[in-house]
Order: sequence, then C-alpha cells, then structure tokens
Amino acid sequence: MTLGRRGRESPTARVDARDDWDIVEVEELPPQRVLGRDTTRPRLSALLAASAAVLLLAGGLGVLGGRAAPEPSDATAVNPSQRPTPTTPEDVAEPLVTPNLPCPTLDDSVVPGVVLQVGGRTVPGDVEILKWLREPGASAARPKAPGPPTTNRIDIRPDLTSVLYTTGDACAVAWQIVLASVVESVTLDTVGVPGSATIVAQQNRFELPLWQHRGHDYDLDVVLAYPHVVVHARWPIRILPFQPPTTLLLSGNRSIPVSPGCNLLLVFGGGGIEPVNPCDFDVVSAPPVTGVAPGAQLAFSFSDGWDVESGGVACGKLTGTRFEEDAETTCGLDEPVLDPSAPFRAPSQPGTWTVAISACAIQNLADAYNEVCGTWYTTLRVRS
Repeated sequence: MTLGRRGRESPTARVDARDDWDIVEVEELPPQRVLGRDTTRPRLSALLAASAAVLLLAGGLGVLGGRAAPEPSDATAVNPSQRPTPTTPEDVAEPLVTPNLPCPTLDDSVVPGVVLQVGGRTVPGDVEILKWLREPGASAARPKAPGPPTTNRIDIRPDLTSVLYTTGDACAVAWQIVLASVVESVTLDTVGVPGSATIVAQQNRFELPLWQHRGHDYDLDVVLAYPHVVVHARWPIRILPFQPPTTLLLSGNRSIPVSPGCNLLLVFGGGGIEPVNPCDFDVVSAPPVTGVAPGAQLAFSFSDGWDVESGGVACGKLTGTRFEEDAETTCGLDEPVLDPSAPFRAPSQPGTWTVAISACAIQNLADAYNEVCGTWYTTLRVRS
C-alpha cells in the first residue's frame, strides 16, 4: 500500500472529497516478514505508522473517498472511441472480500469489540479507539472502547484453529493484522479500500495462520476500520512449539536407525500443512548400515501418543540420497507388506538393501487430529 502524491489521483476518485484528505493508492502485496531495527519492542505509535494507509483510507470515510482527478489536456486527449473505459468498484460484479456472516447495520453509538477464539477458548481484546470517522449523534455521548486490558500472555497451541471475530458480527471495511515481537513484525492480513463510496471489502471473521510462527512470543495487533470508527485491539500471545513424532524400528531389543524422507508433510488439525524436512531428493540423509539376519522380524512405530496408519514397505537400493525400488526381486522381502504397524520381516536375500517404509503418524487428541505422512528409510546388510 503506497501513499500517493497530488496530481496522481485515480480517475474514479470522488469529487466531493475534502481538500485536506490525502490520496491513497492500493497495491496488493503478499504477507511477508519484516525484521525489526533494534531489540526493543516496537512502540504502538510505530506499529500504527504501518497502518497509516488504513487510517488514511478510513479518514475519507463518508464512506471512503479521495480527490477528483484533473481533466486531460488537449495534448493528451484521444478519440473517445479509442479511450479505455475506466473500471470503478461499482463496475466490479463481486466485492474483493465478502464477510463470513451477514453484516448488520452498525449503530454509530456502539464501538464493536474484537474476540480471539482458540479452539473452544475465547479472549476479548484490549480495544482502544484510534479515530472517529463519523461522530455519534448530537444527543449521544462518545461510547467507550469495549474489553478489559489483557495483561497475561496467552498460550496458543499451533494445532488448534485460531480466529478473530467482531462482537455483534460487525463488519470492518479495512483492516491490518500483525504479529509484533522484539525482533520482527509479521503481517498476517491487510486489506485497504480504494477511494470510492462503494465498500469493496467487508469481514467479521479472520482466521489466523499462527501455526506458521510457533515457538515464539508476540503481540497480536489488529487495526479495524468501520464506517464510523477505527479501533486497535491487542493480545499478548505465546505460540507454543510443536514436536513431530520420532520413529522407532526394532529388531528384537535392538534399535535400527531410520532416516526421514524428503516427502514428509505435517498436517495440523486446526488447518495448515507444511513439509517437515524439505529437500530435493528421496531421503534427507543416508541412514547407517545395520547388519541383520535373513528374514529378521522388524517392528516399526512412532513415539508415544502417535499411532501408525497403514502404508507399505518396499525394498531397493540407495545411491547417495536417491532411492530406487527393486521391483524384480523385492530383495526377498515378505510380500505384500501393506501395514508397517504390524511386525514384518527383513529381506531374506543376502546383500545390502534399503527398506522404504511409507506410513502416516496419527495423533488423535480430544480437540485436534494431527498427522505426519511420508516415507522413512533404513539400510540393512543381510548376512548370508
């Protein structure tokens, strides 16, 4: 989002805007991390400076507006049949953002609250009023911001769904959601509104991808612009780390080393999928060679709290970190091995073989269902 200069106004800007309003150009940018300049927590004023575009957009609210563009000079005039037809928000069939729930009619004497919901727990935000865009009626006093101050840091599990919602389902028309810490500022979502009386974005539910930022403390800072008021809400939060399962491959009482594959995916029950060990090969690193007897019984499992879901077992050769299945002989592996959670036998054919174990680790909790799926590898030297 960039602030414009006079003379660069949009041809669709409103003609009834006041002279002391600035012009705003809106540019959609992907969310990105921004490193902090020092080791101190950004002051609220510094954070809100990042929201200046939101405030300037909202400042034109009558609903929202800008300044009229100058008429083209004779030197720049073109044949009307060749002149491109301007596109305005009124010409857009669908709004840029539609609300999860229908928007109620807002009362200017009410300041909507904001609530953070994590799983089944709800925490009201500490709300302050930043700017009045439309004064309450002459007979009504300015309402106060809702919500008590939130002082204790809130622990948030990354595998639970985290959502912000407005009280009364009030719809914001512009917003910015930021995670701020002593070392970085991460913008989770930001939407500005072009200079027009047409509202092209409305929302009253905001799902937060907090799982991407687990293991750190942040202040969750939210700026919401309504047609009559701009508010700031804050929650001190701690996004807890998440420990993927470890693997265990046993031959009797002996543990056999296992290396994870490059295709492992962690799937959070509350939403979110990410690679565990992203790489460009089959296996992260070649496992050490372990000697076993022909047809030795093996048992594959995950750490406590994680169950094994049926996958399959294949045998082949590992060259560096590339695996090639031996489809001809199957290395003397029991056929078919369709369930690695059940004991299976090592190859009976002498030689050095790599066994690929495909499976899903399932963590079935009362409030979340998490899983890690992919392939794990072990290299066995079968004695003759």
